[in-house]
Amino acid sequence: MKINGLNNKQLKSCLAMVLGLGLVSLSLPSKAWWSTGHMVVAEIAYRRLTPAAKSQAERLLKLDALPDSATFQTSSVWADDLKRIDVHAYDNWHYTDIPFSMDNTPLEVAGKTDNVEWAIKQCITVLRSNKAPDSEKSKMLKFLIHFVGDIHMPLHTTSRFSKSNPQGDQGGNKFRLSGNYRNLHAYWDSGAGMYEDIPRPLNDDGNIKLKKLADEAEAANPIATAGGAASLIVADWTKEGNELCKSFVYTAVENQEPGDTYRTGTQKAAREKVALAGYRLAALLNDIFK
Repeated sequence: MKINGLNNKQLKSCLAMVLGLGLVSLSLPSKAWWSTGHMVVAEIAYRRLTPAAKSQAERLLKLDALPDSATFQTSSVWADDLKRIDVHAYDNWHYTDIPFSMDNTPLEVAGKTDNVEWAIKQCITVLRSNKAPDSEKSKMLKFLIHFVGDIHMPLHTTSRFSKSNPQGDQGGNKFRLSGNYRNLHAYWDSGAGMYEDIPRPLNDDGNIKLKKLADEAEAANPIATAGGAASLIVADWTKEGNELCKSFVYTAVENQEPGDTYRTGTQKAAREKVALAGYRLAALLNDIFK
């Protein structure tokens, strides 16, 4: 199998060189927003970077850049590319499962401290450091671009405990659906069908599609009216996603295909979340690189 011109062995070798890790076998990745949703977040953020922030970000992203993640927009998917080649050392960094129940099922308190909130703060610390080498800052920048997208995907902030999933549903991964999406997490990853795959590296057609999706998200959620767009309190981002899960995400019915009303609501919420993620990512990077 080849991925955009690189076979598996070559791709693993490149990423192993970047991370200093040995070669490992391939497995399927688990993604949030899928690659397209992450690139929409990055596109929205890129439009709002100051010249200084844009210059610094592009300089760092050129270090050890791989063909599939060589630009600001496509670098947003790099953290998920690691999973594709069985690099799982950072899996916990993508989410934080705050438990809740709608039927009084006993909760298990999440015990992982190396979660997405922690990871975002670590990335910021490294990027602000005067001692960290550029090679480490490059890696942390790619992680940061990705994780700001992850934390704005509601099901990366939640695990619902219920009689059908008494140990938690792992952010909707164990919440089964019928139809085109195997579970609730996959349904939201796709933005209810809005964020189907745009191949990387981006060609002219891919760039047009990406910009159109970013335009739609911004038009539906202008930065001037987007509540909390400038908020850089990471814990608040988690709370927002968790509250949305309680109020809307889990109104879906297990083992059924979501209907038109739920699909429309999901697409509206997904546009809002990727727009907020883009605005906040830009504000964060502009502050780091000011």
